[in-house]
Amino acid sequence: ILGPFDRHTWARTFSMLKSGKIAALPPGTISFNHVREVVNAHIAAVDKGVQGEQYILAGETMALAVLIQKTAALLGCKAPTMTAPAPVLSLLAFFQSIASQFTGKEPDISPEVASFMGKKHVYDSSKAQRVLGLRTVSLDECLQDSIGWLQQENLI
Repeated sequence: ILGPFDRHTWARTFSMLKSGKIAALPPGTISFNHVREVVNAHIAAVDKGVQGEQYILAGETMALAVLIQKTAALLGCKAPTMTAPAPVLSLLAFFQSIASQFTGKEPDISPEVASFMGKKHVYDSSKAQRVLGLRTVSLDECLQDSIGWLQQENLI
């Protein structure tokens, strides 16, 4: 989920990118959608959803590397050019999580995030589109709204 008011999830990734803390591109893929559309689908579920049914509220599927590259362009910073294999991300996360136990600082990448970023996540939202009217918003629009809000709030 991308969009305004995120101070911790993707906002943290964007801040790390801007400060040069992301040295390599992640190898995974994910489906992104705008927070506005996810909220609208939740509201629509009250009237249009079927009790007990589940709806996937995903959107455009994109490589995480593309997300990083597009974000770097919007932030005016340099994107990494190498891709880190999933086992390298996992190893880095393992050592950072151990170090965080001694420093008390949150690791830049946790084992859970490394696992997530190393896999291909593809979701089908056709049921939510059909039943709840879920709209898919382009990654470009999601990023512009998210980064624009973070900049407006002086958070990035």
